[in-house]
Amino acid sequence: MTMKNPDKPIIYDRIESPIGSIVLAGDGEALSFVGLPESRHPVNIPPEWTRSRPAFAKAKRQFDAYFAGELINFDRLAWPMARIPCRSSCRAIA
Repeated sequence: MTMKNPDKPIIYDRIESPIGSIVLAGDGEALSFVGLPESRHPVNIPPEWTRSRPAFAKAKRQFDAYFAGELINFDRLAWPMARIPCRSSCRAIA
């Protein structure tokens, strides 16, 4: 995964969903990675990543709303993102 600022540590969290555990990761300012369960490339959390439950709160709220049937499209502008391959990841959960 490539981060916006390689000098910053990688922050991540997992959110539980009806499709399984989703991994969100980035540099604490930008969401750069969404790892979906059952993907072709399983997410292995490297030991140098730091878990932060408060990280990516806006993204977590959007996933919660999506799975509750209250959201159809993700508001990518609400997420301070770097380079997230949202087209394929977000389509996979739709």
